[in-house]
Amino acid sequence: TASDELYYTGTYQNGRRGFIGPPFNPLANAKAGTGFIVVRVFENHKTPPYGGQIWDFGDYGPPNTWNPPEIYDDFGATTKQLLIKDPTLQFGKWYVYAVTIGGDIGNAVMKGYINGALKGTVGGLTVSFYEVSVGDFNPVAKNETSVMNVAEILLYDRVLSNAEMKTVNSYLGHKFGLLSPRQ
Repeated sequence: TASDELYYTGTYQNGRRGFIGPPFNPLANAKAGTGFIVVRVFENHKTPPYGGQIWDFGDYGPPNTWNPPEIYDDFGATTKQLLIKDPTLQFGKWYVYAVTIGGDIGNAVMKGYINGALKGTVGGLTVSFYEVSVGDFNPVAKNETSVMNVAEILLYDRVLSNAEMKTVNSYLGHKFGLLSPRQ
């Protein structure tokens, strides 16, 4: 396993929104990374319905946007990208969401996973873990809130192998009852 490379693990109680921000940046000098979050996102009653932001581990500004069927992410990148478009994504359902990013400047590749399945790949990126936040990314204005439950977050300072991705996803899926005993 990759437990020796684990940078951060966080567990949040049911219904509590978490916020991680400066000066805490576990991936500040990373040249690649992998993040897992066990999350359930709800609509935030804006028009049109909008799921809000899960995390920001990039350098773009506005963080990850979870708005089924689409997920935009800037995990470790200088630009936010449409990473996943999956019509089966739903508000109010628990998921193990994972992202990896790694590669040379201007040629880094970001991959997005839902419950262990690769759902999207974007290339031509530059790695930057400049900003770090989880949950509300504008806590002062209170106009851009995330309505979500977070069970656990795992961060690694490298891209995990396919076998490691499968192991971590299986661990999280079983720990939180998201996978059947045979998976």
